[in-house]
Amino acid sequence: MEITKSCSNCGGVIFNLNQKPGEYEAVCSECGTIVANIKLEKYETVKKYCSNCNSARFKARVKRYKDTENWTVECAECKTQPEFKYVDSELNEIDEKTRENLILKDTITELNLRISELESELERLAYRVSAKDETFDILS
Repeated sequence: MEITKSCSNCGGVIFNLNQKPGEYEAVCSECGTIVANIKLEKYETVKKYCSNCNSARFKARVKRYKDTENWTVECAECKTQPEFKYVDSELNEIDEKTRENLILKDTITELNLRISELESELERLAYRVSAKDETFDILS
């Protein structure tokens, strides 16, 4: 079932889009309430102005699937969906290759962090094993 999304605060159905890396916010144009954070792919966002008519006013339709909502946003004036673009963490527009490099860099950073955590865990386990060995030697 698809419904037109409205603001829970004032009932407005026109939204402005606030860009964020990997997501965007739908903000009620009447009262300023953030109605939703819509998740996107990493380092992706939507353009906040319609590429067809340059309007900043959008309507949202929502399809519900069990526990999730699928948002579709379109220009309130010309019904064009906003364009997606790639951005870095400061919202500077980037190309696809730069985006891929940022994702790869993030993955390497996450892997290095996980390796450090595993090394610490191994050191802690090795210490516990050596302490038990010393206790066993004393009892023998």
